[in-house]
Amino acid sequence: MARPRRRVQAHQPDENSNSAGTANEHELSSNERQTLQDKVNEQQQQLLLLQEELEKTRTAQQAAESRAQTSQHSGREPPVLIPKPKGQAGEKGFNLQDEMKLEDEKELYLAILRDVRALCFAAQLDYKIDYRHQPPKDLGNIFDVAKRHHPYLEQFHNNWATSEIVKQFLRNRRKYAARMCHDQVRGGRPATPMRSTSNPAGRRASVPTPAHNNAGGQPTANTV
Repeated sequence: MARPRRRVQAHQPDENSNSAGTANEHELSSNERQTLQDKVNEQQQQLLLLQEELEKTRTAQQAAESRAQTSQHSGREPPVLIPKPKGQAGEKGFNLQDEMKLEDEKELYLAILRDVRALCFAAQLDYKIDYRHQPPKDLGNIFDVAKRHHPYLEQFHNNWATSEIVKQFLRNRRKYAARMCHDQVRGGRPATPMRSTSNPAGRRASVPTPAHNNAGGQPTANTV
């Protein structure tokens, strides 16, 4: 008698096992997303800190530039600028020493006068030319060097004190030249122009002198 054939059942997958594997995959993906999110959050935090540092640096630079514009020397209060008064040096009722607040500082006032005049000579300003027509570059150099030698001059608005000294220098030179010319003419001598600061060689200008022609012995004007 034939033995009955045993039925072999096919292996069925464990549903619980598949569910666990799928859950693990979902859990892994969630962890990766969290890791990425943590990195993004960290980078954003670093970016915020960097922006704060940049803002602090920018603010400090702006403050430094502002201080540099109001004061030429660090650790020093910006000077209160003294406005230009009415009138000018040489006019009646105008005292430059008093207007410069140096009525009790005669030595300093004289030192400033002396040094600014020396700068005028060094710049070879032409006294025959009015102050308004002097080369701006030469005047600017005089102002800058004068302030370096005498920081007291920094407090005068638009360098008006130094400007008045330069104007006074030019006027005095013109007066002196005119007086010398007048004295020489009265003494019967040809007028010799005063040496100009713009002509360090001091060459004499052409001056008419009497001379006789060969024809009639009448004087004619020649130049030498």
